[in-house]
Amino acid sequence: GGCSFTLRIDFLNTTFSIGRAQLSPMVRLAECGHFHASVSIRNGQGSGSHDRVYRFRPLFISHAAAWAYASTEGRQLVAHYQLA
Repeated sequence: GGCSFTLRIDFLNTTFSIGRAQLSPMVRLAECGHFHASVSIRNGQGSGSHDRVYRFRPLFISHAAAWAYASTEGRQLVAHYQLA
């Protein structure tokens, strides 16, 4: 639908370490009151590190559901692409 983003991003100060990868679930509150989920996956160290941000399509009715989805999908991405 036509639910656009606001500028608020909530990291919850939570980063998970999975091997050498750092996973940070993120949640955005949309103007329609629903929540968008995304996750940042950083791996490597120093100048050899890089960060990927994945944004997910579904909208969620709660912050907790969006955060849980981003966490789960992030873990699956790390495992699938062997980023750890």
